Amino acid sequence: MLVLFGALLPALMFCALGGYALMQSRAQYEQRAELLTLNLATAIDHSVSVNVDKIDLALSSIVDHLEMQLATDRLDPRAANAHIRSQIAHHPELEGVRVTDARGIAVLGPGIEGQPPVDFSKREWFIAQRDHAEVGLYMSQPLVSKITGSWIL
Repeated sequence: MLVLFGALLPALMFCALGGYALMQSRAQYEQRAELLTLNLATAIDHSVSVNVDKIDLALSSIVDHLEMQLATDRLDPRAANAHIRSQIAHHPELEGVRVTDARGIAVLGPGIEGQPPVDFSKREWFIAQRDHAEVGLYMSQPLVSKITGSWIL
């Protein structure tokens, strides 16, 4: 009996030590996964923030350009579209920019000329901008572009 107990005790201790080591290893891997997840979330947040800032600057440039033209009581669609295309070329984050009139009909931007009128008046972003001009940059939920048919923000 004593021999059986002498052989079983080291085996039980070995199993207990192995179980403890596995629990410690799992805890370390969970901590590492949490840290990696936090780092990834921080990197994504930074990347999105930088892109939103770039988009906001590009849109502000377009607005300034259009306001300067309107201050002279003359809107030059060719110059305005050229400026919009230039901003899109310099900022690959922008798939396309459209400018609407007060009713929500697209009047400037890629894919507008020579096409039937595109009405944005029911879009969440248009309503927010129309009703609260001071809101600045407004991002709606993802939606399907009326011009390209692709998903956009």
